[in-house]
Formats: sequence, structure tokens, C-alpha cells
Amino acid sequence: MANLKEKISELAVIVDLHVWIISEEKICLTLTIKSKDLEQQDRTVVSNVKKMLEEEFEITHSTVEMTYSDEMALISPSPSP
Repeated sequence: MANLKEKISELAVIVDLHVWIISEEKICLTLTIKSKDLEQQDRTVVSNVKKMLEEEFEITHSTVEMTYSDEMALISPSPSP
């Protein structure tokens, strides 16, 4: 999923992630993310994430949710030097 953060510039952190393999053809995913820009339209960020999941990982069934709290991130930004 680090690839996801590299490709989606608006994505600040991945807060929560669950993946289920239903069959070889069907992978399901739920994802909670936080945007870098709180003014960014949720639909745009979510749409970009869902498109990338389908193109890069062939995940066609996903639920992507935005959060605005300071929850602990699974994949957070790299520390500044």
C-alpha cells in the first residue's frame, strides 16, 4: 500500500486497511484514509484511490472512507530530516 501513497499525492496517511480474498477473481478491500488537504473534495480523493486500486491491484470492490481525526496511521509520512 506504500505504492498507493506514492501515486495519490493528496493522500496523507492510511489509517485502517482490511483485505478479503473471496476468490481468485474477487478481492475486497476497506480503507480509511486521511487527506493532506482538508479542503480537498472527498469524492476526488476517494475516486483517485479507488481508480488506482483497480488499475494497480485489480481490486474492483472497495470501500474507501475519509477521516479527519488524529487516529494512529498504519502508513504515515516519512519523518522530516
